[in-house]
Amino acid sequence: MRDTITFTTQIPVDEEGYIELQCQHCNSRFRMHREIWEEGTNDKLFCPSCGIPSKIQSFLTKEVVDNYQTQVSNYINNTIEQLFSGFKNTKYIKFNHKPIKNKQEHQILFIEKDVYLSRCSTCGQIVKIKEIDKIAGFYCPICGDENE
Repeated sequence: MRDTITFTTQIPVDEEGYIELQCQHCNSRFRMHREIWEEGTNDKLFCPSCGIPSKIQSFLTKEVVDNYQTQVSNYINNTIEQLFSGFKNTKYIKFNHKPIKNKQEHQILFIEKDVYLSRCSTCGQIVKIKEIDKIAGFYCPICGDENE
């Protein structure tokens, strides 16, 4: 039987309930309401800037992914520490052990400050995007239709 290990990290939410996401293709950032993320009914999103669809999990920001990786790294370090803490020097084996320092998780802040509410003309989904995307036109993260 395998033990399941779960790691969680906070994804910051703005005052209106939107979380910041980032496209893995163009690195553009935008915000979607957290309910879209929590419901789990959409397995993919479209980037509002480039329109390329990807699995919803791939839109996590670099900062959120870094915090997940820090948690996993710290867990592994602590497991190794526990494993080697019981080793003793013997007549034939000399064991020199230096403690491993854990990394600190970083506070996640919103990178994009100036974002504007925009509504998809096809499905009505609201997204927060940068002004340049609003002016140039954007793709709806849910249905993928281009909006001008």
